[in-house]
Amino acid sequence: MDPFLAGAYNNRGLVYYELRQFDKAIRDYDKALELDPKLTRTYYNRGNVYYKLRQFDKAIRDCNKAIELDPDYIEAYNNRGTYYYELKKFDKAMDDFDKAIKLNPCLAEAYCNRGGVYYELNQFDEAMRNFDKAIELDPKLAGAYRIRGLVYYELRQFDKAIRDYDKALELDPKYLEAYVNRGNVYYELKKFEEALEDCNRVMMLDPKLAIAYRTRGLVYFELVEFDKALDDFSKAVELDPEAVEHYLYRGRVYYELKKLDEAMRDFNKVIELDSGLALAYYNRGSIYCKLKKFDEAMEDFNKAIELDSKLAEAYISCGSINYELKKFDEAKDNYSKAFEIILEKGIQKTAQNIFKQIFENLRDFSFEFRVKNGVYAIAVDYLRDSLDLRLLGHVWTYRLSLDESPEKIILYFLRGITGFEEDIFSFKNSTKNEKYLEILSEITESLKVGKITQELERSISEMEENTTAWNLLLLCLNKFLQ
Repeated sequence: MDPFLAGAYNNRGLVYYELRQFDKAIRDYDKALELDPKLTRTYYNRGNVYYKLRQFDKAIRDCNKAIELDPDYIEAYNNRGTYYYELKKFDKAMDDFDKAIKLNPCLAEAYCNRGGVYYELNQFDEAMRNFDKAIELDPKLAGAYRIRGLVYYELRQFDKAIRDYDKALELDPKYLEAYVNRGNVYYELKKFEEALEDCNRVMMLDPKLAIAYRTRGLVYFELVEFDKALDDFSKAVELDPEAVEHYLYRGRVYYELKKLDEAMRDFNKVIELDSGLALAYYNRGSIYCKLKKFDEAMEDFNKAIELDSKLAEAYISCGSINYELKKFDEAKDNYSKAFEIILEKGIQKTAQNIFKQIFENLRDFSFEFRVKNGVYAIAVDYLRDSLDLRLLGHVWTYRLSLDESPEKIILYFLRGITGFEEDIFSFKNSTKNEKYLEILSEITESLKVGKITQELERSISEMEENTTAWNLLLLCLNKFLQ
């Protein structure tokens, strides 16, 4: 054994590591340990290389050996916790970070890592306390700002999230994940130009980072540039073929492009990779619906509900199938459950999208069915409670009967959601676009969404004079809920 020579191999391995020549680094670490099997630091260093190669089990074995040789090896506990974190073994990761902090209460990185575990466990208060402590100990720890930004993102505090990502990038201008995370916030805020700018910057720095293509694909999807979205999601799949969300998003694009076979393949792949993902079954069920394979669709929607009992969209789709099968009582129960979930969640954006989808599904339902099953009554309650509209008048919908004309039903509904005190039934007999404009201007003012008034007016001005009240309602709701 030559300790000096063993140290030389270890040090050259460090150089290869910095040069990202990981195979050569491992060979040197292997040689160092052959010469000196008790070289604790070399086990630690080789574990770092295995981590970079995403060979987490080997990385953990090396940390185990380092800790066996030195039970107070703080960095080894901290690193092993990171490897357990990558394997989603959060209890073991937490134990290691706790041990590292016990050995060194001033180790900012360990607090940051422990905060990451709390984040994964959705314990956001604890996560925040750990990130705050990490930043207090080391105000230049870019990772703490970035991951704290993730917590703010989950809490929908987007301004604070952006501030943290900005700070992380100030400290490390090449922090790729921070660019992607900030791009995700811009995406949520519908600041698509800024989101694209962040994603493009990442691709210039590292054209092989899959999550950047995923985020840019989401932006293109929202911009209805489906071909570009498809290219990006396909690139994400190529770069990271084990990431289920890439197949999930690409399947959605294929669905929009009416390439149902390709969409089906992607959703099947998602289920193969993660059989517990409710959205995969929901999306596949939607394809079966398109193909009029209602038995298979219902099976998938029920599986989605089994996996996620709060997935309102799945109940809505079950309602559509039950209506097609003339199971009206079941359809009513499905829609009622969907509204119950929406109100319970209290998530306005999700609620708006689901409500819009419900009205699309109801477009072809008979008026008798809608009135009989109280869909309008439920909808009015939903609008009142979830969107916080001004309801100054009575909810006339509850007074409907089967002998009402379709136009009058719609007018009752409009009166219910806008709270007009005056009688607007003259609208039923009006065939002039000017009257439509007058009514809708008053509606948008009442709903405090004046910013869309101009768009509504433009749309209404293009309508035919014989446009029905039902179509007008759909237009109004769709524009309002966008």
